[in-house]
Amino acid sequence: MRPEVRLLVSPGDEQSEPDVLIDGDRVLVTFYGGGVTDQANAWMLSNDGGATWSPEAEYPWYPGAFSSRSIGLPGVVSLGAGRYAEVNIEGESGSTLTVHLGVVTGDMLTWALRSVPVPVVSPASCRPYDSPRLAHDAASGVTYLTYTRNYRVGSGVCNSRIELMRSLDEGLTWSVPITINDPARAASQGAQPVVGPDGELFVVWRDFGASDVRMRRSDDHGITFGPETMVASVLENQSAAPAWSG
Repeated sequence: MRPEVRLLVSPGDEQSEPDVLIDGDRVLVTFYGGGVTDQANAWMLSNDGGATWSPEAEYPWYPGAFSSRSIGLPGVVSLGAGRYAEVNIEGESGSTLTVHLGVVTGDMLTWALRSVPVPVVSPASCRPYDSPRLAHDAASGVTYLTYTRNYRVGSGVCNSRIELMRSLDEGLTWSVPITINDPARAASQGAQPVVGPDGELFVVWRDFGASDVRMRRSDDHGITFGPETMVASVLENQSAAPAWSG
């Protein structure tokens, strides 16, 4: 086992909410708490298995999201052939999501804004979007995006549901979102999409109301899903959701 490598020493806020992608000798790390102000989503790249790293850099900003600032929980996935997709929570209090396309040329990785898959929503008293995650099926070319959609139902009261979207062109365009969890269960958070060996799609999430982890399976690339299944109960001594519990 190689010794621990410290990626950076930040002069400001601490880094948190990392996502790590390993693609042969290439390792891509994305996290919150980087960039010029230490208050944006940033990334670092290693081409030698994690021995050395590129300087931290921010993702391109989206100017239409109120404050135009990424605010945490970035997620990254490989599209194959040195191409990557990344999703951000963007704007004031999570007013939208943005997807970036990264392309490696030589040892250099460059990112460009690919799409804004969901509408920009005024935050009001709820963060509209949370816990986005991506998955990609190399065989079919389908890219999946799951996220938590929070919505206000009363004064200071917010409910949440799990939504899923599909893309057939590496995140340039997206399908209309569908709700994955039972609509009667209004406290669902932290979904994670996973592609199985035969192209089946699994979506897991935490149901805070029922104190358990739930799952649904699709055998037609996310078009339809089987019934909701309880995977495991949750011991109520932590609040981390499956997508970012480490």
